[in-house]
Amino acid sequence: MPKSRFDEINARKKELDEQLSARDKQLEELSAKTASGDDYKAEIKKLQEMNKQTSADYEAKIKKMQVDSIVEKALISANIRNVDDVKLIKVALDLSDPKIADDSIAGLNEQIISLKAAKPYLFKEEQKQSQKFTKGFVPADSPNNTENEGSGYPLGSIGDLTWKLEHGVPDKK
Repeated sequence: MPKSRFDEINARKKELDEQLSARDKQLEELSAKTASGDDYKAEIKKLQEMNKQTSADYEAKIKKMQVDSIVEKALISANIRNVDDVKLIKVALDLSDPKIADDSIAGLNEQIISLKAAKPYLFKEEQKQSQKFTKGFVPADSPNNTENEGSGYPLGSIGDLTWKLEHGVPDKK
């Protein structure tokens, strides 16, 4: 998750926590002021309902942020062609009732696989990486080292020439 997204989520969480604590404080103040007034009881009920609604909204926002983060991470790991298209591709996914478990959504991978098959132009082609080895350092004690006389440096390198000069080995050229 990008740092900017993390900071945004953190800021929202702090803001909602402050709102909840302010509402709880209002409820406590009203409860302390009166024990019998009908007007105050109605006000307390009203604030309690508002508090419940705020809590429900807060939980919904947190769940939406989690779902967005998990979907974005899954699409990026599926080699989406353009990261800016995450919102457009999310429309094609069924996220009506996501079940979050262990930082993943049940059935999301299957949906992405079927989307890859149906719309392959949205994803990068997976390239098999071939291993290419170039001739590099040849160890001094290697049986393949026939020209280097055990200097331990790659053939023709500055270190090889320096070693040959220091040890009096003539250049074979």
